[in-house]
Amino acid sequence: MTRSTPNDKKASQRKPKRKATVNKVSKQTIKGQNVVGGINARGHAKISINQKIFTQLSKDEEKRGEQEAELKELKNAIKQKYADIKRRVNRPLPEDGNPYLCMQSFEVTDRARFFGRDDAIQELLIQLEENPTTFLDGSGRTSLLQAGILPALLKQGHLTLIVSASHKEPLSTSIKKQLLPNIEAMDFLKSMALPEFIRRVTDNLNKQSQLFILVDEFEEFFSNSSDPVEIENGQTFKAEWKSCINGIAPDAHWLFSVPTRLKYLFNLFKDEVAINPNLVTLHPLETEDAFTVMTKQGALRGIRIDKSVSDAIIKALGDYNNTGIDPTQLQLVCYMLAGGKGPLVKHWTMDHYLSLNKAEGILQSYLDSTINELEPTQRDPAWQLLSTLIEPSQSVTSESELIQKMKSQDVSEEITREVLGFLQSSHLVEYATAYKLSSDSLLPGIQAWRDKRSAMEKAKEAIWNQVRSIGGSALRGSIGGAIGFALAYWALPYVERVPLLKDINFFFEWYFYNLTLRALLGAITGFVLTLSIDLILASWKGEKKWMRLPTAMLAGGVSFALAMVLHINLHYLGDQLFTALGVAAVEGLIWGAVAGVGAVWIMTSEQLIWLKLLATSVTCGLVLALTDSLLKGLDLSAPFYIIGISGMVMPLFLLGSVLLGRSTKANG
Repeated sequence: MTRSTPNDKKASQRKPKRKATVNKVSKQTIKGQNVVGGINARGHAKISINQKIFTQLSKDEEKRGEQEAELKELKNAIKQKYADIKRRVNRPLPEDGNPYLCMQSFEVTDRARFFGRDDAIQELLIQLEENPTTFLDGSGRTSLLQAGILPALLKQGHLTLIVSASHKEPLSTSIKKQLLPNIEAMDFLKSMALPEFIRRVTDNLNKQSQLFILVDEFEEFFSNSSDPVEIENGQTFKAEWKSCINGIAPDAHWLFSVPTRLKYLFNLFKDEVAINPNLVTLHPLETEDAFTVMTKQGALRGIRIDKSVSDAIIKALGDYNNTGIDPTQLQLVCYMLAGGKGPLVKHWTMDHYLSLNKAEGILQSYLDSTINELEPTQRDPAWQLLSTLIEPSQSVTSESELIQKMKSQDVSEEITREVLGFLQSSHLVEYATAYKLSSDSLLPGIQAWRDKRSAMEKAKEAIWNQVRSIGGSALRGSIGGAIGFALAYWALPYVERVPLLKDINFFFEWYFYNLTLRALLGAITGFVLTLSIDLILASWKGEKKWMRLPTAMLAGGVSFALAMVLHINLHYLGDQLFTALGVAAVEGLIWGAVAGVGAVWIMTSEQLIWLKLLATSVTCGLVLALTDSLLKGLDLSAPFYIIGISGMVMPLFLLGSVLLGRSTKANG
């Protein structure tokens, strides 16, 4: 017998299962966000739905991801910088061409031909490694940093950033761009404070490696010290640098480089660092170092230099500067002796050296001869462009900016582009963060051109001022002479010779006509005398001042004699015209000579001028009265005092009108 269990009982009580209807269709469509299509299941089909749900990152997480990406890019940039520096340092020199560098600075790729600075390199390396901040001035700074210091620091495993400062952007941005040229597109690192950025860089270096930031041309950062933006940038950078050296970035070493004449800019740091103990001055080359530079660079191309030539070059360059041998000048002289841009000259003899007018001739003529290669219409614009670049306040960071500056000097865009290209190809101008001269040794030549041009402009302006002054003075002299001679004629008793006195109308018409003619004669006399006196005072100066009196006597005599001759020609009615004209000329010559001397006396005086004018006029009147009493050149009978008054009226008005516009520079 079988026992039933409770489970069996429950089982017997279950209803039989209904068979599924095969032909019945069950269809379901699921609707919702991000769902496409529907679900269609039939029979015993099983459906599995796998849905991958994406959730949006929070803003903080997204920002964190971008920051991590930028930091990773910074890490890769550091590795790439090492590789780039190593590749450039080890790049072989060209196998042909001139081994000397003309006017441009040595670059990293020129390490193999950079000689004569071993002691300076060692001194600067020690200073850099032992101090957080170093200052550098002197000659040849850029070449030393590029071809000397950077390769030496690379050899020790350090990372070196050579930064060319620019007043157009914060120095912190310039530093960041050395590793990340696209820093403007990296919000996180761009906005990061410089001390934190440098710390991030040093954290990615090997334990034995340090970071060296060499800021060359630091003066460009302060090209306009009165600009509020530049002042703010300077103070901001000072605060950032201060944070770096005070512990935030302990493995970073700084160097700031400026020309010797601008080393006062280092005072920006004097509150934190003593300047003089940390200052390295790069002196001109000594004789032995200069000889090493000349011979070893030449040996790279098989150049043989006669001992007499090398001695002559070194002595000439030493005498040229009085303080040593300027490395840029040495490069230029050797560059030209080696053939310049032409075929290489492999043997330097004394005849070859003399044919180029020796070292002095090369230095003095290079700038002029290079610019003279341009078309005549481009030479002045070339000088103007170079002159624009020698002023710190004229820093030009782009070609378009330079074009605008040249347009303000009436130089077209086309000529500016052509001239700029030529100057760059001739190694007179170079570009880093701004256009600048390739060497400070060009400054004297450019300054000489500026001084010469300025002198020419001043001379031209002085000539025009003199012309205007003389013209105005001569015009006043003409007016004074016209009035004076007309009054002198009126004072003399020529009216007695007027016919038909009973016809009053005819009398006035006739007399007014004659007065007008005498006024015209006086105007001519006044113009000639005044013009002559002005030219005499302007011409005879210094040791030749004694020439003023005789030339003034001649000028006065000729002008007054001319007036007397023309006057007698209008007046004389006799048959001895030529005799009368001759006597009048002599009388006018004596009268005018006294007036000429008096004019110089008055015009060169500073005191009692109007009293001297009166004395001169009275003297002229007495002289005319005395000479006429003897010669009778005026052809009339009149009392002595009448002729004396007539003789003093003419110079009184003539010289008085000139004194109204008298130049105070007549003493010259």
